[in-house]
Amino acid sequence: AQKLEALIGRNQIQARDIFDLNLLRMQASSDQLENIKNVKRDILPRAIENILTLNYGDYSGHVLGFLTSRDRQDYQSLKAWQTMQSALIGWLEK
Repeated sequence: AQKLEALIGRNQIQARDIFDLNLLRMQASSDQLENIKNVKRDILPRAIENILTLNYGDYSGHVLGFLTSRDRQDYQSLKAWQTMQSALIGWLEK
């Protein structure tokens, strides 16, 4: 729930919040993920809007430099960013 709140609560949207939320989505159990969404259901539309607001340049400039070289290989492409956005939006819309 804190990652969703960060995504909508900042004055300036941060790509790292999207990246972190995606990692959480991939690592948490399905029950944990449903609990996150149920607790904060009223903010989901704004979270989706914020995910769509950022572009690849925001992501590459603020996230990729902090990743290990191994992780960077997995996450550095435009396609990886678009897949991350789509996966998060799909999860939040379910």
